[in-house]
Amino acid sequence: MAYILDSSVPMRRAWWYMFALPVLLMVALYIVLYIISLVTIAVGGLVFNIVFSRFAGYYWDRGH
Repeated sequence: MAYILDSSVPMRRAWWYMFALPVLLMVALYIVLYIISLVTIAVGGLVFNIVFSRFAGYYWDRGH
């Protein structure tokens, strides 16, 4: 913190480190987590459909 408040550091650089960089990092993390969640939902739905169709096919083949 002393480095940021030092008079030799321009205010533009201090603004970048204190506000813009954390905001950009939060937005980037949000985008990455959102993409991971989409992939996880898609894979989970695919696995569920495969398992469900196998059980349904097995049940159907038994004549029920």
